[in-house]
Amino acid sequence: MSDRQGHLHEIRVFLQERFPRMDWSFELPGGSGNETYLARNRETTVFIKLGAAIAVYRAMAVIGLTPVLLEAGVLSDGTPLIVQPWIDGRTPSRSDYRERLE
Repeated sequence: MSDRQGHLHEIRVFLQERFPRMDWSFELPGGSGNETYLARNRETTVFIKLGAAIAVYRAMAVIGLTPVLLEAGVLSDGTPLIVQPWIDGRTPSRSDYRERLE
């Protein structure tokens, strides 16, 4: 199991507890950063981020800067995680911000 999948089993358990009766499949999003997952079922796709500052993400979601938090919690080793709806798209580049500031 690679470093980017170190908590996969515990993430499966977390989602089953929070979203019972849903059969989840997992994949790694592109990139090589922190441990993150995409989890899908027949109805939805969610983004799971580990190591997130839960209070900060909640505040950003309240003012509309990020998607809502569907769930948040802490794993057995103390690692915080958030679950948000997946937004299909690409990560903006620096030139995107310069050219499309509005």
